Amino acid sequence: MDPLAWLYARQGKVKPGLERIQALLARLGNPQEAYPVALIGGTNGKGTTARALAAILEEAGLRVGLYTSPHLVDFQERISVQGQAIPKDRLLVLLEEVRPLAEALEASFFEVATAVALLHFAREGVGFAVLEVGLGGRFDATNVAEPLLSVVTNIGHDHLEILGPTLRDVAREKAGIFRQGVPALTAARGEGLEELRERARAMGTPLWVLGEEFSLLGVEALGEGLA
Repeated sequence: MDPLAWLYARQGKVKPGLERIQALLARLGNPQEAYPVALIGGTNGKGTTARALAAILEEAGLRVGLYTSPHLVDFQERISVQGQAIPKDRLLVLLEEVRPLAEALEASFFEVATAVALLHFAREGVGFAVLEVGLGGRFDATNVAEPLLSVVTNIGHDHLEILGPTLRDVAREKAGIFRQGVPALTAARGEGLEELRERARAMGTPLWVLGEEFSLLGVEALGEGLA
């Protein structure tokens, strides 16, 4: 079977937990440990924030890997280095390498995609990787990386049937990307922000809130997002 067809056939094989992605990456030599990482979670604006941060880091002179989802046209859009999508022939080679390990571990579509991205970044010698969280945070495959920065853009009502039933439940799942002593940024408001604050205090995470600990010129934080 074509490697991409094989990958898409793994959609729907979703089970909560980080055990499979941890085992998969361990068998690949833990590529996520080869470079520092920022995790970008939240309900809306994750992709835009991830791309903006990648651009800032590139401007600072770093070689940057960017992992986002979903793609618009081609899967290759999800994985890029210095703004260049992974070449298709390179993607197919990595999928073939990961395939037998993924099958043995029953890894999901997103777990395989994440492993391929992290492996590609390591082999491309990136100096920093920006990873957009897929869904939630606590059990998302990207959360296997240990970030130097965590971002939760906001907390909204999307995916309440999976992460809910309340906004506090959603915020608790997204706060799963927080780490002790590692700075976190958010533009969340309301009860979502309240829950993020509680989780940050409990974990010893320095939480910076837009409009309080930091601000952006010409940007205003509203209940429904940024303006």
